[in-house]
Amino acid sequence: MDTPIIGAEGKEYPKGTILDQYGHPIGWPYRSGQMYMINGDQIVVKSQLVEIVINPSGSAANVASSWNLPDQPNLRNAAIWGLEVFDASILPTSPLSGNALIPATDMGYLFLTMQDYASFNFLQLHPCRSLQQQYNSATTSFGRVNPPGFIGQHVNWPLTEIFITNTTPFQSNSYSFLMKVQYSYKDNWQRDGLGKSFGSRS
Repeated sequence: MDTPIIGAEGKEYPKGTILDQYGHPIGWPYRSGQMYMINGDQIVVKSQLVEIVINPSGSAANVASSWNLPDQPNLRNAAIWGLEVFDASILPTSPLSGNALIPATDMGYLFLTMQDYASFNFLQLHPCRSLQQQYNSATTSFGRVNPPGFIGQHVNWPLTEIFITNTTPFQSNSYSFLMKVQYSYKDNWQRDGLGKSFGSRS
């Protein structure tokens, strides 16, 4: 068995991995506190909203129990760093479709599966509630959770799926499952744009 390479914070990497002076693998993205880094340079992390519209069917028995995310051309080759899911207690309607968001009381019925291009499900029936960084748990009280961390995975978006364990609440109205995706492009790691100003804008 090959002995792994031990890097920063005791993390193990495959034999042959070349580390930089700080113990991070060259060419690999990593987090340093709240920053995203590669080769010692900070990565510009962007965000985009994605949406699955859950349409009513008139009866709970006919509401599909699984819904796939539409393809996201802008994110096909993006490295994913984080997700945040919203419900109606935070945002009443979706800016993409105008539909009402999933009621907070029904978010516990939704589970997320995400797959990469190697057909590996790095999220498998993950509770969507735990992807909410905040939710209105009472009239004047907000609850917070710690969502799972990401390390720059590529997502096969059309195979991203929401599974609903109780379809009854979704039989009469269209609802939006709205999710914020934090991402960057691997061919554009560096801090391009940070050196620009109003006078040197393109």
